Amino acid sequence: MEKLKIGILGTWLKAEKFGTMVNEYEGCEVDAVWDRDQDKAREVAGLLGCRTAKDMDEIIDDPDIGGVMILTEYCFHTELLLRCAEAGKHILVEKPLCTSTKDAEKIRSAVKKSGRKFYMSDPFVNGTTIFQKQLMESGALGRIMHGRMKFCRMDDASQDEESIRIRTRMTGGGMMSDLGTHALHSLYYLFGMPEKVYAHFAYESSLAQSIGREDYVTMLMEYADGVTASLECSTIAPGFDNVIEVTGTNGIVLNTDLSGNARTVKYRLLNGSNDSSLNYSKTGMDDEGWYIPDDRMIPDEPTRHVNYWLKMILEDISQEQFENDPLGNCGLSIDRAVDLVKIREMIYDAASRD
Repeated sequence: MEKLKIGILGTWLKAEKFGTMVNEYEGCEVDAVWDRDQDKAREVAGLLGCRTAKDMDEIIDDPDIGGVMILTEYCFHTELLLRCAEAGKHILVEKPLCTSTKDAEKIRSAVKKSGRKFYMSDPFVNGTTIFQKQLMESGALGRIMHGRMKFCRMDDASQDEESIRIRTRMTGGGMMSDLGTHALHSLYYLFGMPEKVYAHFAYESSLAQSIGREDYVTMLMEYADGVTASLECSTIAPGFDNVIEVTGTNGIVLNTDLSGNARTVKYRLLNGSNDSSLNYSKTGMDDEGWYIPDDRMIPDEPTRHVNYWLKMILEDISQEQFENDPLGNCGLSIDRAVDLVKIREMIYDAASRD
C-alpha cells in the first residue's frame, strides 16, 4: 500500500519531533520540509530522511502530499492555513490557530469547505484533567461553583532585546499567545465558553509593556449558571504549585499533574456525599481525608497529537467522533480552536479596559 505523504511547513516548533512521529507511524512518511530559512529546512530534512522544498508552493501544490503540518511562527498561520485548506490538504497546526477572531472564522470556513481532517495540537488535557471532568459530571461534587488554575514557569531571562521583539512580533503577543493557550484549553475543556472575562496584564519591563509582551496574567471568567474560574499564568514566576482546582457545593477535586506524567489528583467530599457512579473501592484515603484514586479510576492518557491526526486521516474519523473521543484531547477540532481564539480576544479586550 502506498504511504500517506506528509509535508512540513516551518521548523520553528518541534519539526524534527513531529516528523519522527510521522515516520514511525505505519503507512506514513514525511516527504518534504520547507522553511524560510533553507539551511534549517535542509538540516531537519536530513534528520528525517526526506527532501527539502525550495518554497512552500512545492509542498502545498503537490498532489501526492496528502497532509501538511504547519509549524511556523504564529503570525504566518492564517496565510498557510487558508492556502492548505484551499489546496485540499489534511492539516495539523501547532497552537494557537491564529491571533484574531476574524481570521479564525475565515480559516474555519475554508477548513469545512475542504472536507479534510483538521487538528490543532495542544497537549495539555491529560488523564487527570479528564478525571476531574468526569467527577464534575458525576454529581459527586454537587453544584459546581468555581475553578482555579495556576500555570507558571520561568522563561529564559538571558534573551536579548532584539530576540524579545522578534518573538513578540512572531507570536502576536506574550503570555496569552503561548503558555496561556495551554491554560485556556484546560479551562475550556472543563467549563466551556465564558460569558464574561475580567483580565489584568503585568509586564516584566518597560520594553515588554511597550511592545505588548504581557508576562503575567490574572483573570476571572464567568460562565452560565453562576460558575466562575480564575487563572494565574506567568512566564516570570516559578511554577512550583501549578494546579487546577474545581470546587462544588459538596466537594473539591485538586489536580497538580498538569504535565501528564505523575497522575497526581485527589478529591474530598462532604460527609454523607455519595454517588453511585464513583467506585469508592478503587480509592484510598490519606491522613488529611483526601480520596486518592488509583490508576484504574484515571482515564488513559490521550493519544499523542500527531498520531491521533494520522489516525483521523487513515481511519476517516469525523469531527464529531473526534470531539467526543477522550483519546483526541491532545488537540482541538476546528470549531474548538476557533473558540479558543475568541476567548483569547475576550481576554485582550478585557485587559485593555483594565
